[in-house]
Amino acid sequence: MSTQGRGTAGRALFGSVADRVSRHSHTPTLLVRAAAGQPVPPRLAGIVVPLDGSLLAESALPMAVRLATGLDLPVHLLRVAESDD
Repeated sequence: MSTQGRGTAGRALFGSVADRVSRHSHTPTLLVRAAAGQPVPPRLAGIVVPLDGSLLAESALPMAVRLATGLDLPVHLLRVAESDD
């Protein structure tokens, strides 16, 4: 799904269909931000899959691998951990 990439203020003022879909969808959603002045989205450099330990997050892995294989892109798994510091 494409997004205009308005930023936080723009989303607050105008809303964002892409943001709502990605937050409330029960299926993995790929958002591609349009570049200003470019009719074609920029070439993807890789696919990032954020993992939080949930089954929903892990359900995105097979699609990410299929997409990465078809586009010859690397897959980066992202997991954020809290620090006790």
